[in-house]
Amino acid sequence: KGGDRNGAGAAADAVDDEGWKVTRLDGILPAGIAKKFEAEGLRTVGQLTSFLNSGKSYIDIKGFGPAKLIAIANCLESFWAKWESSK
Repeated sequence: KGGDRNGAGAAADAVDDEGWKVTRLDGILPAGIAKKFEAEGLRTVGQLTSFLNSGKSYIDIKGFGPAKLIAIANCLESFWAKWESSK
Protein backbone atom coordinates (compact mmCIF):
# COMPACT_ATOMS: atom_id res chain seq x y z
CA LYS A 1 0.00 0.00 0.00
CA GLY A 2 1.02 3.59 -0.50
CA GLY A 3 4.34 4.69 -1.81
CA ASP A 4 3.39 5.95 -5.27
CA ARG A 5 4.33 9.47 -6.31
CA ASN A 6 0.89 10.85 -7.08
CA GLY A 7 -0.64 10.18 -3.67
CA ALA A 8 -3.13 7.56 -4.85
CA GLY A 9 -1.62 5.01 -2.47
CA ALA A 10 -2.19 7.32 0.49
CA ALA A 11 -5.80 7.79 -0.61
CA ALA A 12 -6.25 4.02 -0.85
CA ASP A 13 -4.80 3.62 2.65
CA ALA A 14 -7.26 6.21 3.99
CA VAL A 15 -10.17 4.30 2.42
CA ASP A 16 -8.90 1.05 3.96
CA ASP A 17 -8.64 2.71 7.37
CA GLU A 18 -12.21 4.01 7.08
CA GLY A 19 -13.68 0.73 5.81
CA TRP A 20 -15.05 -0.07 9.26
CA LYS A 21 -17.66 2.66 8.77
CA VAL A 22 -19.58 0.60 6.21
CA THR A 23 -19.52 -2.66 8.19
CA ARG A 24 -23.13 -3.71 8.68
CA LEU A 25 -24.31 -4.17 12.26
CA ASP A 26 -26.36 -7.22 11.27
CA GLY A 27 -23.08 -8.91 10.42
CA ILE A 28 -21.51 -8.42 13.85
CA LEU A 29 -24.43 -8.29 16.31
CA PRO A 30 -27.17 -10.78 17.21
CA ALA A 31 -30.20 -10.39 14.92
CA GLY A 32 -32.55 -8.99 17.58
CA ILE A 33 -30.09 -6.30 18.59
CA ALA A 34 -29.30 -5.39 15.00
CA LYS A 35 -33.04 -5.03 14.31
CA LYS A 36 -33.43 -2.59 17.21
CA PHE A 37 -30.59 -0.50 15.82
CA GLU A 38 -32.07 -0.69 12.32
CA ALA A 39 -35.42 0.58 13.65
CA GLU A 40 -33.47 3.69 14.76
CA GLY A 41 -31.91 4.05 11.29
CA LEU A 42 -28.56 2.63 12.40
CA ARG A 43 -27.36 -0.02 9.96
CA THR A 44 -23.56 0.35 9.98
CA VAL A 45 -20.75 0.75 12.49
CA GLY A 46 -20.19 4.26 11.09
CA GLN A 47 -23.81 5.26 11.69
CA LEU A 48 -23.66 3.83 15.22
CA THR A 49 -20.43 5.73 15.90
CA SER A 50 -21.99 8.99 14.69
CA PHE A 51 -25.05 8.32 16.88
CA LEU A 52 -22.86 7.83 19.95
CA ASN A 53 -20.62 10.80 19.11
CA SER A 54 -23.71 13.02 18.93
CA GLY A 55 -24.12 12.63 22.68
CA LYS A 56 -26.66 9.83 22.54
CA SER A 57 -26.28 6.49 24.28
CA TYR A 58 -27.43 2.92 23.88
CA ILE A 59 -29.98 3.60 26.62
CA ASP A 60 -31.65 6.10 24.27
CA ILE A 61 -32.83 3.07 22.28
CA LYS A 62 -35.85 1.42 23.83
CA GLY A 63 -35.45 -2.21 24.81
CA PHE A 64 -31.76 -2.38 25.69
CA GLY A 65 -31.32 -3.77 29.19
CA PRO A 66 -28.12 -4.83 30.94
CA ALA A 67 -27.81 -8.19 29.15
CA LYS A 68 -28.15 -6.63 25.70
CA LEU A 69 -25.70 -3.87 26.60
CA ILE A 70 -23.13 -6.49 27.60
CA ALA A 71 -23.77 -8.40 24.35
CA ILE A 72 -23.30 -5.20 22.33
CA ALA A 73 -20.07 -4.37 24.15
CA ASN A 74 -18.70 -7.89 23.63
CA CYS A 75 -19.57 -7.95 19.92
CA LEU A 76 -18.11 -4.53 19.25
CA GLU A 77 -14.97 -5.34 21.24
CA SER A 78 -14.52 -8.48 19.13
CA PHE A 79 -15.16 -6.51 15.92
CA TRP A 80 -12.54 -3.87 16.79
CA ALA A 81 -9.97 -6.50 17.83
CA LYS A 82 -10.40 -8.28 14.48
CA TRP A 83 -10.32 -4.96 12.59
CA GLU A 84 -7.06 -3.88 14.24
CA SER A 85 -5.41 -7.25 13.74
CA SER A 86 -6.29 -7.23 10.02
CA LYS A 87 -4.24 -4.10 9.35
